[in-house]
Amino acid sequence: RSLAVMFVDLDHFKQINDLASHAAGDEALRHVATSLQHSVRVGDRVGRFGGDEFVCVLRGIRDDNDLLAAAERLESELLKLMIDSAEGQLGITVSIGAAIAGPGCTSESLLGRADTALHQAKRTGRNRIVLAEHTDVDRVVVDARSGTTSTTPLRRGEDPRPDQLASRDSRPSGHP
Repeated sequence: RSLAVMFVDLDHFKQINDLASHAAGDEALRHVATSLQHSVRVGDRVGRFGGDEFVCVLRGIRDDNDLLAAAERLESELLKLMIDSAEGQLGITVSIGAAIAGPGCTSESLLGRADTALHQAKRTGRNRIVLAEHTDVDRVVVDARSGTTSTTPLRRGEDPRPDQLASRDSRPSGHP
C-alpha cells in the first residue's frame, strides 16, 4: 500500500479577504478544512499547512489514476463551497499538487515533490491538479487539466518547456 501527499491551495485567497472581509476569509478556511476532512477516506489525514494551504496524507494510493481520482474528488467538493460577502456569494477554486511515495522516498522528498507540483499548478493558470514526478531522475509530470505529460528527464526544480510536453492518450473524465 502506497502513501501519497496532496497540497491544496486556495486560489486568489487574498481576494476573499479583500472583497468579503478577513472574517469571511477565516470562514472560508474553516469550510475548506471541514470539506477536506469529510472528503478523505478513513485513515487519511488532513491538516492546514500554513496560510491558505492544506496538506492531505493519503494511504493506499496505488498509482496516478488513484491519486488523480482522489484529487478530483476533493476538488469537486471544494468547488461546491460558497462564501458570503457584501457583493454576494464567492466561489472557491483550488490548485492541487500531489505526489506518490516511491521506493527509497523520504517524507522530505515526497513533500517537496508535491509542493513542486502545486507551484506548477499555480504557475500554469491555477484551478488545476498537477501530479508530480515519480523520481528525481525520470520526471513524469502530469497536468490533469490540459492532459499533457512531460516525459523528458529534467533537472531538479526545472519546469518542462512547451516542446517537452506531449498529449496523453486519454484525458481524465470531466476535463477539457
